Amino acid sequence: MKHTVYKGLESPCMIKGFLSTDYWMYIGCCGAAVIFIVLTLRSAFTTGVWEQFYFTVLTALLVLPIIRHHLKKRARSTKFEEKKQVHTINNFSITKLLISREK
Repeated sequence: MKHTVYKGLESPCMIKGFLSTDYWMYIGCCGAAVIFIVLTLRSAFTTGVWEQFYFTVLTALLVLPIIRHHLKKRARSTKFEEKKQVHTINNFSITKLLISREK
């Protein structure tokens, strides 16, 4: 019985161009930015000092696209060199390999 094995067909799970774990990290960063903006807006209304609110909004507008670009770039990069090789495996070669490893 022969089986054909193709190397390089595996691809990671992706959500909107991000790796699945990176997507949830980015969503968390966006949520944290929104919370900081709301808190500084509330503080600006109560104290009348708007510089901290402007700084927070500016920081969020600069940092979030940088994080997004970095995470999408990390998802595009290949971690290994894909080789389009085909290997044919049969029971004789598997048995021979297992017997040689038992010795």
